[in-house]
Amino acid sequence: MSSGSLDMDPKGLLHVALDIDTVAHHLRAVEPLVADEIPPAPVIPPAPVVEWIDELPRITEELHQVADVIRTVVGSVSVTDDEMASRLARIGDG
Repeated sequence: MSSGSLDMDPKGLLHVALDIDTVAHHLRAVEPLVADEIPPAPVIPPAPVVEWIDELPRITEELHQVADVIRTVVGSVSVTDDEMASRLARIGDG
């Protein structure tokens, strides 16, 4: 069970964001099937696979957006950590 802690690992989160961007990049490299390249029956890919491939550009854009959100969270966490450290230092000096 969670202790309710909000401890975060900014470097780890940045690594996750990079991994998401990498996956999105690889998905974006998948090219849609062109009519001339579709193999004859019975090897024609099922319709859901073709539809999924058609959705890859949208999916990759959404993955990049998720990675951007993670980077934004990391920035906010870093700023908050710096502010808290500064306040604690002032309290300790006072």
